[in-house]
Amino acid sequence: MRVSAFSNIALSKNQHCQVFTNTSVIGVQQKNDKWNLRYESKGCEGDIEVDFLVNACGYETGIVDNMVGFKKHRFLEFKAAYVSHWSECHGQWP
Repeated sequence: MRVSAFSNIALSKNQHCQVFTNTSVIGVQQKNDKWNLRYESKGCEGDIEVDFLVNACGYETGIVDNMVGFKKHRFLEFKAAYVSHWSECHGQWP
């Protein structure tokens, strides 16, 4: 969440970037050296032409890859976080 918040703030201050939150990409087409994205946000659909397309879908990365035509075999990785207590630990932990 920290990286997301930092990125959102940094990108919102850049006049060459637009940040779309609560938005789903529903179509992707490559057009010469640009990308045409069809998106849905709050019940409305729209189109935007962009120079770069960053796929940050996490475990659902295949959705955008398939729209673009990058069919890949994928592995699913599960991650976990644990809380532990170390009784002999001296020092400060973040």
